[in-house]
Amino acid sequence: MLDTQPFLEAIPVGALVWSPSSGVRPNAAFAAMLGYGPGEQGLHASAEAVARYLQEIHGTPERLEALRRGEQREPVYSEVRHRSGSSVPVVVIPSVWPGPPEETALLALVVDLRPGLDQERREKIAIVGRWAAGAAHDLRTPIAAVKMALQAVERRPDRAPELIAEALRQLARVDRIMQNLLFMGKPQLSELQPVSAWDLLLAAVAEVQERAEAQNVRVYLPALRAADGPPPVVVHPPLMQQAFTYLLDNALDAMAEGGIVLLDWTVLDGRLRLDVCDSGPGIGEALRTRVFEAFFSTKPEGLGLGLTLCQDIVQAHGGEVEIAPGPAGGLRASVILPLAGDPAPDPGAGGSD
Repeated sequence: MLDTQPFLEAIPVGALVWSPSSGVRPNAAFAAMLGYGPGEQGLHASAEAVARYLQEIHGTPERLEALRRGEQREPVYSEVRHRSGSSVPVVVIPSVWPGPPEETALLALVVDLRPGLDQERREKIAIVGRWAAGAAHDLRTPIAAVKMALQAVERRPDRAPELIAEALRQLARVDRIMQNLLFMGKPQLSELQPVSAWDLLLAAVAEVQERAEAQNVRVYLPALRAADGPPPVVVHPPLMQQAFTYLLDNALDAMAEGGIVLLDWTVLDGRLRLDVCDSGPGIGEALRTRVFEAFFSTKPEGLGLGLTLCQDIVQAHGGEVEIAPGPAGGLRASVILPLAGDPAPDPGAGGSD
């Protein structure tokens, strides 16, 4: 079974996981928030108190199913006991966590609300926590797919190359989610390299292709373009691919009952623009000015962080994201990046602070 503890430790806010088979497991950030070292005596009691809340509030089949669908994630304000004996005000954000197939593990993001943190810092921590809850939910799909592929190899050894390739593709998806967790916790760029952003966009299309087909959405590429594609850009490939995935997911969210996605690229004034156009209903100008706000969503079940994170990633690369009416209705979402020959982004720079 895949060891999920490194994923838990990558979450940059206090977090713990509870499951019937493993009990409660806090991460180092949770321990530090309460003044403990990892595994130090007394930490377990505080973690158990939060775990009991998870079991009592979200342990029913109906609540678990709602969490799996991304619902019922509203934060709850509470207190946990510090090592000194004082009470620490926190907000607890529930989600699900990858676990054994026969059981559901529960995740709690525990965000520190003590007055010593300025308001802006508290808001940023809360945003990271809310997104980490969504990321934990997203991890379940690729991890389950890896398990299924590896189990199928035993039954169908003749399909081993195909099944192993699928397992590797899903593990790459897990890695991108991990990269986003690390980026959100400490927004710095590393391992930049010149690549084709168009190829990264097409890789993101492949990742959402199954969902697109299920929704009867067709993806169209430009018919006439240079055979070798656009000039390269200097980016962190996994993060930039994830940014494109956010744009494609946003387009698919707008076309639950079918439609089309048009992809295109153009070079203008030393910058590359990549367009994702959908045939959905679009949104009005007043709402378009809010789409990058954290937790803003026009969908009742939406977490409202996809476009926010997309913008953070792109801005960290010295680029920008534009939202405008599409050429035939719907929306046109554009990622604009400097070409490889232009000044590269500062690897120590992050997105918006």
